[in-house]
Amino acid sequence: MVRALQGIGRLDIAIRWTRLALDEHPTYETAQTLYSLAMMQKDLPAAEHAARERCRILPGNQCQLALARVLEQEQKPHDVVAALQDVANWRGRGDERRAAWFMLCDAHLALHAIDDARTCLRLLDGSGLIVPTDVGMTRRRVALENLVKQAILNEGPRGATP
Repeated sequence: MVRALQGIGRLDIAIRWTRLALDEHPTYETAQTLYSLAMMQKDLPAAEHAARERCRILPGNQCQLALARVLEQEQKPHDVVAALQDVANWRGRGDERRAAWFMLCDAHLALHAIDDARTCLRLLDGSGLIVPTDVGMTRRRVALENLVKQAILNEGPRGATP
């Protein structure tokens, strides 16, 4: 059914049909199908629903990261922090852990939680996931640090009254 709808260019109907199927009979495969379709169509609410179902059915780092990516696109930094709060305990692929750390630090910055962003950055540094010889990664890390510093400067002296 989904392939037929995709074939005639009706991803919107395929998403609705798959979401109904997921709600009626939740399986990981159906959640994965809905997530893929929704991301292709940029239907972020459907993608979030699918990602949450995937995490409920089969919890793990990959589903948390996928959920956080959707939440980040939806500009829901509180939810990103909630989804990635245990990143320090993750095991597995370094690229996924590194991406989660960067997303978590960015979410703290988006919330203007400067101390949390600074702590996040220190924990990222201590994780051993930053490879100094990787220029792109180092640039990303330095850019994040500069954003934290700028936020601190914009915050002004503590205890100052407007």
